[in-house]
Amino acid sequence: MPGSAPISPAQNLPSDILEQIFLLVAHSAKDSKDPLRPLRCFTAVNRHWNLVSHSCTRLWQNLGDIRVGLHHCRPESAAEFFISSLEGRLERAKSQPLTFTFSLTPTLAYGPRDIPLVIERALSLLIRHASQWLDVGFSIPARQVQMLDTVAGSLPLLEKLSMEVLIPDVPARMNQFAIAPRLRHVSFRFPGRYDADVRSKIQLPWSQLVSYHEDIYPKDIGFHPVLTTSPQLESLICTFPFTRPPYFLDIPFQHTTLTRLHLKFTSNDSSLLRRLILPSLSDLSVVSYGIATVFTDVMGLIHQSHCVLRSLALLPDSKSWFDQHLALTRILAHCPALTRLTVNSIQSKDLKLLCDETETGEILVPHLEQFTLCYTSRFPMGPKDDYDAFNALAHSRRSCTRADRSRVRGS
Repeated sequence: MPGSAPISPAQNLPSDILEQIFLLVAHSAKDSKDPLRPLRCFTAVNRHWNLVSHSCTRLWQNLGDIRVGLHHCRPESAAEFFISSLEGRLERAKSQPLTFTFSLTPTLAYGPRDIPLVIERALSLLIRHASQWLDVGFSIPARQVQMLDTVAGSLPLLEKLSMEVLIPDVPARMNQFAIAPRLRHVSFRFPGRYDADVRSKIQLPWSQLVSYHEDIYPKDIGFHPVLTTSPQLESLICTFPFTRPPYFLDIPFQHTTLTRLHLKFTSNDSSLLRRLILPSLSDLSVVSYGIATVFTDVMGLIHQSHCVLRSLALLPDSKSWFDQHLALTRILAHCPALTRLTVNSIQSKDLKLLCDETETGEILVPHLEQFTLCYTSRFPMGPKDDYDAFNALAHSRRSCTRADRSRVRGS
């Protein structure tokens, strides 16, 4: 009709097509702090697009990073807006599985009563939907950890859990997630130093875990019970305790599914490594303090496991290993498939063997793609020496690559 506004093609897009577009956009930002931010420019196109986005429950299942700051707590109007906004997002998600992280600035938890009250209101909202939790993370003090007691036994969908308990509190218990039939991946972090035995408080469905990562005060004992009671475990990152536990592995122990093992030894004994048989191991990291035998122990693990390592990190925080000539080379000789190597430093003899071809025309760890020098509080060589080492290794690998290409062309 004359004088009528033209119909926008965007207005005519079917709702199901719009939903697919929105879901693709949201998926591309699923790991960001606010996965719905890219959608805001789409929902502002017109009322139809906005209504479709609000009615698509799958769009709202990823709540992103819910980080409570002072601006969410004061003034009171800001607190009410924050809570109502969270309520709105949960209502739009309806019964969809939920993914989120909930965290706060540690000082807020111990501020005037009005601030913790907002934190507890927000956490209570999430707890009401515990039966929908799929992939969740928390960074909260023990005071708020106790609020999670009400979710025990009500986590049918939970698959992934990350928990950081902020200092200085120690929770009275950590058994809220002991019953979670689909839980496979768990990460715990307790920063700071505690006199309490934090590790003994954690109760999980160990037999079904695929990965368990912890950063806990070294006094606590986490390695042995996790490894021996989790037959499906593929990834383990933890600290080995300073005090040798009474049930320390004294005979060879085999675990067939473990592919990643990252251990930090705080004791002066790494002989445990020689008692492990891990045929599937491909990623090994060992951090030790003042252990002269760590290279021998790592060699024993690789040799008896017959594993194919692709990533290796050896970080002894001691100068004593630098006197063990070619200790690193002997280990690398058993790692022909290695692509990533991380060390504190490297001896000149080890470096020469990494740079030069052998008499048979081969090079040590021929598939090496990433070489990292990771400084700790003590290291044998100065930075200039290490930069020179990097330069020599880079030049030698370029030369080897050119030589290999020439051989291929020549054949």
